[in-house]
Amino acid sequence: MAVAGQRGVARASPTVTSRRRGCGSGIDADGRTRYGDVQFQTGKFKVTVTLAAPPSNPALPISNISVRVSVGGGEAAMKRVSDASGRFEIDSLPDATIHIDAHTAASGTHYYADATITLCGDTSATVLFGR
Repeated sequence: MAVAGQRGVARASPTVTSRRRGCGSGIDADGRTRYGDVQFQTGKFKVTVTLAAPPSNPALPISNISVRVSVGGGEAAMKRVSDASGRFEIDSLPDATIHIDAHTAASGTHYYADATITLCGDTSATVLFGR
């Protein structure tokens, strides 16, 4: 699918503000149980994404759509839900590549949004649904 309007601001300083380790267990986005230590990093960038209806169906509802966002190509992912305007935001992201997956259906037709966005600063992007 297409990504339009991507913009970023280059930063000279490091983007990682902390590196944390934790013990325990959890279930990842694919339903697998993880045990032990998991390393992850947080950053200081914000991404604002707007989901957009495709030209073939401009009336496609884009609110309340569940969106899966993975950071850096890893297995860890987070879930966001689009607001009434099709927007969602994520704060504290590192200088990394994120992948966005979303799905919706209308009148028996399935639509998918699939995009990769490289962050190097605060970023805004519009992601178009397609079939």
